[in-house]
Amino acid sequence: MENRRLIIIIAAVVIGLAAAGGAYSYLNSTQNRANKGAKLVQVFVVKTDIPKGTTGDDAISKGLIKSSQISEKVRPLTALVTLDSIRGKVALTTLPVNQVVVDGQFVAPAAAQTTFAQRIPADQVAVTLNFDQLHAVGGLVAPGDRVDIMLVTGAGAQILYQNVNILAIGTSPAPQAGEAPSVVAPGAGSGLITFAVPAEAAERLTIAGGTMYLLLVAPDNKARPVGPANQGNLLQVPLTPYG
Repeated sequence: MENRRLIIIIAAVVIGLAAAGGAYSYLNSTQNRANKGAKLVQVFVVKTDIPKGTTGDDAISKGLIKSSQISEKVRPLTALVTLDSIRGKVALTTLPVNQVVVDGQFVAPAAAQTTFAQRIPADQVAVTLNFDQLHAVGGLVAPGDRVDIMLVTGAGAQILYQNVNILAIGTSPAPQAGEAPSVVAPGAGSGLITFAVPAEAAERLTIAGGTMYLLLVAPDNKARPVGPANQGNLLQVPLTPYG
């Protein structure tokens, strides 16, 4: 009985393999007939969706683009002939998977950024406030940094917002993909500082009475609840500020 069962299983496996082989042969022959007489040429296609702003160097090094072959008859006239042509450039728009990469989809960073408004994240606005060095971490903040904003009044001190993005200092913007970082001299991170925040936050920041301080935070800082400080709780502190 066991031998008979084993024979049945083996036969089923053999039949399955034969069916799979037949299907492959059929599909392969169909493809060959479709390409019969057609000259195949090399193109580069998107292997994984490439987000807008991705540098050509990253797309190459991360394997987001692969080499493929298609019929010469359907090859776009402007299809890339070498990936070297996109080095130092950025994706102008998001490129979907399987799309043939053509000239113009990767452009110089300056061409990809036409106005400052395009640097503002969706559903946010840019607002500019004036800070001297004392209130801007000694002028050590730079475009692209994140800061907490603290308000000090006669009633005490309170963190208004955490992890606020600095879009620009003066006319030096935060770098985007493919751009070199803005050159800001040491201690020059003060004066007119432009932030990206929701409109409701911009309203509060512009009418806040008192003195505001910028608190520079680490790039991976996690926002957390922070209670206000005042004369009543000033001395209710641990032995070290680090907990």
